[in-house]
Amino acid sequence: MTLILTSKELRQLLTLDDVLRALSEAHVAFSKGDAVQPVRMQMPVAKHNGRLLIMPSYLPSNEALTVKILAGFHDNTLRGLPPAYAVIIVLDPETGNILALMDGGYITGLRTAGASVLASRHLANPDSGVLAIIGGGYIGRMCGRTFAEDRDLEQILVFSRTPATAQAFKDELDAELDVPISIAATAEEACRSADIIVTATAAEQPVLRYAWLKPGAHINAVGSSLPHAREVDTECVKRALLVVESRAATLAEAGDIVIPLRQGEIDNDVIHAELGEVIAATKLGRTDPNQITLFKSGGIAVQDTATASLAYQKARQLGMGMEVEMFD
Repeated sequence: MTLILTSKELRQLLTLDDVLRALSEAHVAFSKGDAVQPVRMQMPVAKHNGRLLIMPSYLPSNEALTVKILAGFHDNTLRGLPPAYAVIIVLDPETGNILALMDGGYITGLRTAGASVLASRHLANPDSGVLAIIGGGYIGRMCGRTFAEDRDLEQILVFSRTPATAQAFKDELDAELDVPISIAATAEEACRSADIIVTATAAEQPVLRYAWLKPGAHINAVGSSLPHAREVDTECVKRALLVVESRAATLAEAGDIVIPLRQGEIDNDVIHAELGEVIAATKLGRTDPNQITLFKSGGIAVQDTATASLAYQKARQLGMGMEVEMFD
């Protein structure tokens, strides 16, 4: 029997503390070489302005094997549809049997926001209370929620190039959070006073510049993940302490790093550490309160595997989800 889990059920099953613990363990395992994960396969669907991503991984430490299939179609917003659809398949690592199918969109949002919170725990100054979010869409809103749950925020500043999106962000999160939320007129205005900044856009040109940052700021760049697209400028990459999820994935996919590499502005040594190395304390994180730190996240499959495996195990324990007979 195969278990089907919807986004509504996943919201009931997954707590932030449990997800952060699972993500932390997965990142350490990945950086130690104790996980199997190729760089994701990306296939363009150029005729319809879309792309298909396939992301498998295996975590032997908790016998978790999954593959995520994500279809991103940029013109969907013009149709009133989500820009991406995703499903995660949980498999039995001994037999390959399909144990579960679950909504991959919610898990993608939660693990992306969770990784940003996790990186900020290790890289941001402990008293950071002003959060700026550039991009008011689904991932930006997930980040607003998770940061508000994880730390005492004094203020959230949001900027979106589409004013209606920023207003929708404010209206939605005002109803949920006990944190003052303000709409910034520009990205620079949002960043100038921020202790922690999240960029969650599909931008192809930088939406954040080093010149806007206050001393000690920490950046989570979690949006664009294509070699030709970037959210932060070259000065951010050159002058900040740069931590990534995966060196291999970053050097293949992250335009924030790939573009200045191609231009000869930086070399591969610009990557200080993987997040798993910082968590395991095999590499130092922040060493000075005035240091600028940058976490570049494109999302890696072990994050999905850790989160989906956690959801599957909890659903089995609690008897949640719908079982179907997939195979005769």
